Amino acid sequence: MDESLFPAPMLKAFRFLFGTLGQLFPKAMGRYAAKMMTTPQNFPAPKREIEGVQDAEEVFLKCGVRAWHWPAQARESKAPIALISHGWMGRASQMFAYAKAFVDAGYEVYSIALPGHDGSKGIGKDGKRTHPVHTRQVFGQVAKELGEVEVAVAHSYGAACCMWSITAEDANIKHMISVASPTHYLHREFAEIFRIKGRCLDGFIDGMDAFMGFPVDQVNFEDIVTDEMQEKMSPVLILHGRDDVEAPLWHAEKNASLMQSADLIVIDDCNHRKITWDPNAINAAMDWLKTKQAA
Repeated sequence: MDESLFPAPMLKAFRFLFGTLGQLFPKAMGRYAAKMMTTPQNFPAPKREIEGVQDAEEVFLKCGVRAWHWPAQARESKAPIALISHGWMGRASQMFAYAKAFVDAGYEVYSIALPGHDGSKGIGKDGKRTHPVHTRQVFGQVAKELGEVEVAVAHSYGAACCMWSITAEDANIKHMISVASPTHYLHREFAEIFRIKGRCLDGFIDGMDAFMGFPVDQVNFEDIVTDEMQEKMSPVLILHGRDDVEAPLWHAEKNASLMQSADLIVIDDCNHRKITWDPNAINAAMDWLKTKQAA
């Protein structure tokens, strides 16, 4: 996680609050930090994304997930299904370049907005929050609703949750392309960026554990990748940009080392954002998939 994601005035203000009130009222401020961590900000789609989904139809799945669907005229077709997802604070349109590649290859494509993002239903009183366990469960619901998914392509946080759903939720996904996935949930990096320390940090971790119903420090590949998961796991491509700052390359190398079924492809001159549309990354993903399907 990179602090450039957050406006400088916002960082300055919240660092002051967590450094002062966080020590006076650690439990309350820790819970507030947990709410910040689990409430994604929604940013407007840039022009290229808006143009990229003009030939798709907007749909809402039964589980409350909003998606762009290609091709609109083939809802009942028997074409293989590609499920595509963005990462934290992304949008359903963000991975449109991957969607286009799969449409051109004859797939029926659903590019979803993660829960709490871009019109998809979240949790909490306002329906705008989410966390890894919840997102994992939603991936399972989406896969069940769509039927057999030939390939899932997901970015960053979305990739980690999608892979987790294949085993924890028995999501029926035959091939997985993980794009720029971190090796663990970035809650402690979030705490470092906002300088959440001492008793306030303890309150933050307690608040995350309580909201998730799961120990937040156990949301990492070393705890998730079990022998049972290895048996269930689909063929996986770990696709990563060499210049990634938000999830540096060692995340991909570690993820690949933990999974017997994983292949690692590193894209030069590519960072965490560029890899969502980079032609070299997309071509590498499509070539890998064709090789696995031919095997």
